[in-house]
Amino acid sequence: MNMKNTTALLCAVLSASCAGSHSTVSRGFPQATISNSEIEAIVGTGTGRPDNFYRGQRFDWSGVIYSLKYKNHEYFGEWFNNFDPYFHDTICGPVEEFSQIGYEDAKPGQTFLKIGVGLLRKKDDSQYTFRVPYEIVDGGKWTCKADENSVEYNQKLNSHIASYDYTKIIELVPGKPVMKIRHILKNTGDKPIECTVYCHNFFMLDGERSSPAISLKFAFEPKNPELKRDENNLTSLNGNTLNFIRDSVPEDNILYRGFCGFDKVENYDFVLKNSKTGAAVRITSDRPLLKATFWACHKTYCIEPFTKISIPAGKEFSWTNTYEFFEQK
Repeated sequence: MNMKNTTALLCAVLSASCAGSHSTVSRGFPQATISNSEIEAIVGTGTGRPDNFYRGQRFDWSGVIYSLKYKNHEYFGEWFNNFDPYFHDTICGPVEEFSQIGYEDAKPGQTFLKIGVGLLRKKDDSQYTFRVPYEIVDGGKWTCKADENSVEYNQKLNSHIASYDYTKIIELVPGKPVMKIRHILKNTGDKPIECTVYCHNFFMLDGERSSPAISLKFAFEPKNPELKRDENNLTSLNGNTLNFIRDSVPEDNILYRGFCGFDKVENYDFVLKNSKTGAAVRITSDRPLLKATFWACHKTYCIEPFTKISIPAGKEFSWTNTYEFFEQK
């Protein structure tokens, strides 16, 4: 049985329930439309099912946002060129990735853990890479429920590596142009959970490509970040602002690492703007910023803030990321 058939079979036996409807925005996959007086969002709800929009092994399966509109501005969408639900990057919205747990200790053929995905099988002795389609051995038990302005997901998984109860809630705050993504991770096992999580934030402000219209402002002045990829000199970092200095082309690929957060809550604060259309968003959190990465290609530009997670057995850890949408003047 090939990888896709194996994954689909495993997904089919997972327990899941969720409200939702269908539309062309989500390619017909399960969804719910949530709104308040300011924002309307179309959110994926088929988590843990064989017809889930995303079935890869990299990102947390919950919380895919196909579309979010504020004052006719669109903030997310499909940035990838080809749709393949099993590919590690076929996903959209402010999706998250947890670092792997137990990979280094596992032998080839044994399992390791990624919260939000499940137990995965290690292929060989090579280093972990998100590009490898590791077999999903156990996806845990997913549930989902939606109401007028929120969607709540839950995944429970028990394993020899770690056991947990993970809840994510996407909420549009009534009467405000604000979205909160709340997380509660309970350690239900007898071993500590140590990992990191970051939000990839696949922004597409009004469909604007990476161009001089797009800017990213940090709450602090980054010092000596590592520029891994920018062969064609697409970006410029001046003080606390990162800019695109020319229009991008399809082959452009940008990667900055080493934006040190100094474990400060006040440094988890980023403002992304499109000066052409006025669409803008501020991203903050109630937890300290461990570090941040910036990645961009032709169609999307992504600040990726990291949060450290350390949970003793029997305890829980919560964090909330807040998105304030506005129009720049």
